[in-house]
Formats: sequence, C-alpha cells, structure tokens
Amino acid sequence: MAKYKLYAYADGSVGTRVIQLYSIGDWRNEISEKTDTDSGAITSLSGTFKAMKLPAPFNFTWKPNKDVPASHFSSLKYGAEITLELRIQVKEGDNVRSSHHFNFLQAKYLKSKRVKGGMHRVEASYNYFEVSAE
Repeated sequence: MAKYKLYAYADGSVGTRVIQLYSIGDWRNEISEKTDTDSGAITSLSGTFKAMKLPAPFNFTWKPNKDVPASHFSSLKYGAEITLELRIQVKEGDNVRSSHHFNFLQAKYLKSKRVKGGMHRVEASYNYFEVSAE
C-alpha cells in the first residue's frame, strides 16, 4: 500500500533546515501521511492553493527533533518571512512512485502551537505558490 512522505526545506530562526511534516493544508483540505494516495488529494490541494486569493493561509504540522528544535518557528515574530519548499513523495515500501513539489514563497509566519504527540502546528500565509512533479 502506497503512503505519502512529506518533508520540507524550511527557513526559520536558525536558517534553512530539513523538517519532516505530518500534514499540510488550508482550513478545508489537507494531506497527511494517512491520506489515501489514490484519492486525488495532491491535485485537489494544489488546485486550491493556486486558486486562493493572495495572501492565502496555509498550515502544517511537524515534529521537532534534536537537530531542529521547536524554536525553529516558535521564536519567530508574527509576520516574519519564511519559505517552505515541500516535497511530497508517494512511496510504496522503499520505492518512490512519484514526487511532487509545493513551494510556498514570500510566506509570512503567523503562529505556532503545540498539538498532541509532541507535534507543532504552524500557521502562515503565502504570496506566491508554485507546484511541480517529477
């Protein structure tokens, strides 16, 4: 059974770091590691991000670790500029079936809060969105 793997190159308080994401979305649509890969979720979500009036909101959930602490985002001030270059892989076992790139550019950090399981949800807005696939 295929699964999504989400990771991103994220600018934050200590420069660019690679972080693992557990979900990304707007307030209506979301992709997570548990989303059915045959559901058309990537097409739907990328269409939503492209069509939204700018600046547009988005949010993502990630789990800090020893290399990238929670302060990577939580220490940012409201409105700080960030960039999130998301990579979504559709994996079957160790094999990558496809890869999609969602780039949120000229984005502004809004807030971060801790949610269950030691994860953090970051809320932000973006002024430019681009998508591509490999």
